[in-house]
Amino acid sequence: SQTGAIKGVAYIMPYKVQFTGAKQHKIYLKRMYLCEQASNLLPEWTSFVKCVINTNDLRPTASRESLMDDDVMKQAKKELSTCFKDYLKLLMLKDVEKLSEIIRIHHIFIKALAIEDNELLKMFIDYIPFETNKGYVPFLSMKTYDDVIYYTPSLDDFRQIRRIAGSQGKTVINAAYSFETDLIQKVKIIFPQLRIEKITPKDIIDALG
Repeated sequence: SQTGAIKGVAYIMPYKVQFTGAKQHKIYLKRMYLCEQASNLLPEWTSFVKCVINTNDLRPTASRESLMDDDVMKQAKKELSTCFKDYLKLLMLKDVEKLSEIIRIHHIFIKALAIEDNELLKMFIDYIPFETNKGYVPFLSMKTYDDVIYYTPSLDDFRQIRRIAGSQGKTVINAAYSFETDLIQKVKIIFPQLRIEKITPKDIIDALG
């Protein structure tokens, strides 16, 4: 990142991490260790990486326990976000197998990223897995084999209808988790040719009737 004179390296974790877990990084200011937290520097969805970063121009807080959240910091954050996105785009062109593995392990973070970036959503959506009444299914499979893709934002509703829906041949996405419903709504807008519909237990009962 040119803004903040930032250099460093980011390691993608080879295992699942908690979205709400503590973000442990190594942040240096002019090659002197400053802190492990960089919540105001790195986008929330980058929690699946561990970063070692040195900045020469960003300013520390008075306590020297973090970096000051000023305009320079905000611009640096945008540039770092672009770096992560560009890397994923490069994998799409150069190493789809590695990209698929990253998405499989860290799909919750990729979903958060896709919500804010239409270009990446279009590129990655086929590889993103969703929890359904038929297990975890990549979106490409649903798009290919289901005339209608159903979803419910209610975990209780999903538990009630998953077996009956399966017996009716319906694929139902459990959209009760973080970002799921927002992502599905965005997919509906970007891919209007797909039939993606919300479903409730009443709909299942009416179908049985």
